[in-house]
Amino acid sequence: MLAVVALAVGAGGAAASSADVWKKLHRPLHIATIAPGARCPTSRTESRVDFKRYGVGQGIGRGPAYPTLGRATLAVDFPPEASGFAGSRWSGQKTFWFVSPAYRGPVLIRGRRLDGSDVVRFDHARVPVTELRIPAGGGGPSPTRSVKDVGQRYLPSYTRVRAPGCYAFQIDGKTFSRVIVFSVSADAWTSLRRPLKLPKVAPGAPCPVSALNESFDFDKHGVGKGIGPGPAWPIGLAQPGSVLRFIYPPPPGSLMYGSEWSGNKVLWFVSAEAVGPVLVRGARLDAPAGRAPPRRGGRSSVDDASALRGLLRVPSRWPELQLPDRLPRGADELMVARGVGLLVLVSVLAFTQGSPASSGASTGPRPGEAVDRPTPQSYAETCSLVGSWCNRPFPSGQVPAALRRPLRLPKVRPGGRCPTSSGRRIDSGQFGGMALGRSLVRPLIAAAGGDLQHGVLPFQRVAGTRWWVVKTLWFSEPVYRGPVFVRGRQLDGSTKLAFGEGPSLFDPQFAPAPTPNGTSGWRQWPGGTFIRSFGCYAWQVDGTSFSRVIVFEAIKSTS
Repeated sequence: MLAVVALAVGAGGAAASSADVWKKLHRPLHIATIAPGARCPTSRTESRVDFKRYGVGQGIGRGPAYPTLGRATLAVDFPPEASGFAGSRWSGQKTFWFVSPAYRGPVLIRGRRLDGSDVVRFDHARVPVTELRIPAGGGGPSPTRSVKDVGQRYLPSYTRVRAPGCYAFQIDGKTFSRVIVFSVSADAWTSLRRPLKLPKVAPGAPCPVSALNESFDFDKHGVGKGIGPGPAWPIGLAQPGSVLRFIYPPPPGSLMYGSEWSGNKVLWFVSAEAVGPVLVRGARLDAPAGRAPPRRGGRSSVDDASALRGLLRVPSRWPELQLPDRLPRGADELMVARGVGLLVLVSVLAFTQGSPASSGASTGPRPGEAVDRPTPQSYAETCSLVGSWCNRPFPSGQVPAALRRPLRLPKVRPGGRCPTSSGRRIDSGQFGGMALGRSLVRPLIAAAGGDLQHGVLPFQRVAGTRWWVVKTLWFSEPVYRGPVFVRGRQLDGSTKLAFGEGPSLFDPQFAPAPTPNGTSGWRQWPGGTFIRSFGCYAWQVDGTSFSRVIVFEAIKSTS
């Protein structure tokens, strides 16, 4: 889904053309009350409107302004820290508003609780605003390019509450005043947030690392041995012992360059016999006493200076990793089901006395600078830039000259139509999701939103930089085991695509050799695709027996 312009502002935002407009819409709230514990009389979905025509989900209530919730229930994480609102008393959940083109006037949205005294608030501030305002006017950017603008309006927002219960929105326009009742329930993860029961280790004392699990058959599932008793295991820690290696400060080209957090990849694996969701949290055991963690943007979400932070998307502000029973359709993470695994990053904050990160030492270009990226000239050079792609020792040699075919990419004028490639779902038994193109070597796109099936990919900002990223898993089908040369270019501009776990390199060379990830002949090269501006792009993928072009349109993610 394309990013949409927020046509609404909070009560303290920009004024409308006439203050009287909003004053007239401030009618008294006519939201009923119910006894605590009584059934919540939730509103029905609107069946008379074709919401798909406008590129949105099912709306609730009679309109013409709708929260597109799909159903009149919000599952919210409590406490606020769990939903990304650390430092606030208000938890929240995303709510996408849609105004029918049949009504062009202003809309005022407020709310309160039916079975208690709380009010509803909005948006993402630490102290959220008490109302939303959608100014009068026609149109606004459509959520996808295939949706025609006929005067409809859109607003991404957050609904903020302090406790579960029965709530209602009151929606006022010039010619209507509607009440939409919805229930707020505690997210399934809330009950799993038990107090941490971790051992204490004195500074300088040996770390009592957990042992490899020798009793479970990990080979059956195509993964390495896990650490600990299970049924959820981190896979891929250094052997012997449970060791993760980090570089402080994060080096140029890494995903976390310019951040106080460094990181390393961990494959989390949950046994298929495990029932229910799994919540992963962590903290440093030998942290020096008396040192408070730094706050970032008013949203500190760490228990101590070196709490572990799981990253399902980049960047993340949550101090935990959630492994559901199964990933939802459309989430398209790198792995699709438990019992197969889920690829994540784990980051650790460098906040120890005298560490380079805390002393402000840095090397290389500053975040946000317009920097070039290396173009490797061999397999080993590619591996040195993205070590997770290769087994050691790194392979020797380089792609044959026959693979360095001339680029034969389509030409697209600025603002012209992007001839995107289509995608289709794949499930190899080791990974699954939406893959673009028809090549023997192609990318699986791990992103929510956009229109992956039609080659429209949503990119997220890499914190502290000018780069945007979409998670990408390149893979080779077992029938092809030869070398691969991948180049990416902007079709309506002059920039190159960057590859890696960060924007590490241009034009990678993949060796004709097994990879650390992948079994039964499958080869995998996980990471991201990085851009500096939105537009139309293409990869040219060359192997010994094929040359394929895969085109995609890059848009801004709304998630």
